[in-house]
Amino acid sequence: MINLTTVGRTFFSFSIIGMATQQLFYPVFRNLFVPETPSWLANPEIWVYLFSLFLIGSSVMILFGKNKNVPLILGLVFIILFLIAHVPYRLSQDLNNLGVWTIAIKCLTFAGGAFVAAGCMSSAQAENVNSAWVSFSDTLTPVGALLFSLMLIAFGTDHFLYTTGVSRLVPEWIPFKVFWTYFSAVALIGSGTAILFRIRPQLIAILAGIMILIWVFVLHLPGALAEPETGSSHALTSTFHALGFSGIAFMVAGLLRQKPEVLSYKRVFGGKK
Repeated sequence: MINLTTVGRTFFSFSIIGMATQQLFYPVFRNLFVPETPSWLANPEIWVYLFSLFLIGSSVMILFGKNKNVPLILGLVFIILFLIAHVPYRLSQDLNNLGVWTIAIKCLTFAGGAFVAAGCMSSAQAENVNSAWVSFSDTLTPVGALLFSLMLIAFGTDHFLYTTGVSRLVPEWIPFKVFWTYFSAVALIGSGTAILFRIRPQLIAILAGIMILIWVFVLHLPGALAEPETGSSHALTSTFHALGFSGIAFMVAGLLRQKPEVLSYKRVFGGKK
């Protein structure tokens, strides 16, 4: 049987490695990490290089499941970036346009994906570690799945709010673009709701992962390859985003199959199961 957590960790790791590699060749922060480089940041290219190497190193560790603390730290870094970079930037934009929060929500979701990745790893590395840190880390894994669920619901809602813009992403050879936009909206909202409220969550998470993976090859990758400078393109970055989300879905499904107690809400609201 396919090890879904391994597949998910692979997709998630490669998505971050892909974005970090883009940053190494085109030394500008990808907007998922930092939406706008601060004017006060001295020598920003150096920070881009250092951050990219951190992302690649962390992702390799996640890929091989070497240390449970690595994805936890990575997730906390994403949370910090969300709070100090995305929130102030988004608040400076048109607050009536919910679409400006799309990238910020993606950053938060990648934080959740890192927490889920930590839950996929053995707790053997937690031995001799401060018990408060272990308890804190155990709480973050179900929070990661929760963030992923909320992202699916939010993006499905965006499909209804911005139907015209989203429908443009559908390739020309696919008819009934608006229909597929609405279909995707219902699928995203339904998937997020089912995982959130534990309604056949393992099956739904697998189907969500497959659906998003199909979008990688049908929607995102062709658009990225059509751009002249693929390495720097936002279309390729969006491809990595989708690959990462697919990976998170498979990790959630794998955990629900192998050790569902790791995703129990009791870890968040009522202590360990």
